[in-house]
Amino acid sequence: MILRPDHTFSPSQISTHENCPFQWQSSVQRLPQIATETKFADAGNVIHQSIAEYFKVINPTPNRGEIEGTIQTILDRNWGASGLKRMDSRKDTCLQNFVRFEDKRRRTWKQYKPTSIEQQLSVTVNSINYRTIVDAYWKEDATIVDWKSGKMNQIGVSEQIQGQVMRMVITAMGNPVNKVIFAALLVGLELEMPNVTNGFVESKIRSMIEHARLDMFPKKKSYLCVWCSYNLRCRFDGERCLWM
Repeated sequence: MILRPDHTFSPSQISTHENCPFQWQSSVQRLPQIATETKFADAGNVIHQSIAEYFKVINPTPNRGEIEGTIQTILDRNWGASGLKRMDSRKDTCLQNFVRFEDKRRRTWKQYKPTSIEQQLSVTVNSINYRTIVDAYWKEDATIVDWKSGKMNQIGVSEQIQGQVMRMVITAMGNPVNKVIFAALLVGLELEMPNVTNGFVESKIRSMIEHARLDMFPKKKSYLCVWCSYNLRCRFDGERCLWM
């Protein structure tokens, strides 16, 4: 597999390769996939969309009641329109934890409304092209926040990759970043990303480039395989089908 010189790396690509080079290669080549469960991804999309809409309409100095009333109205409307009725408990938990997080933040941060929201960014750093989506960034507080709607209770390698790419991109655009926070809405945790070593992301990209150069993509078996849309191809890769 040949990567173009202008290939752009995203946190999801880097994390996919970290979890399984075979899956990454399959996705880059856009190979056929099997259908997988999408309701959790759909729920996450609705939550992100609703938070973005919330910040567009909320006033710069809200009280707790305004925070709760505004996000509940928006989220209830979008949730209902998306056919996610059977996941109402998930919505309610995420909503309550969002209100709790925002009520604390309005009293402790310099700036309530974010400088940017759901911003898609592309930048070149050290000859590597990156692209990412930053959920929200506060310039006055030099802080990035990424909302997570799944069962996240600690910062793993995927979050470290995502956080570091977001930090690199925002910083390369001339903006300060002192903190990257993952707000885990389903479990009610506020997780601050620790500092990572210099070259952390770059070393993983070098591994991706080397695998592409050698056209060698090892399979990594893990609990994630059940969610992989290429798991059928993975299982029978190298097998020869005989047609009667």
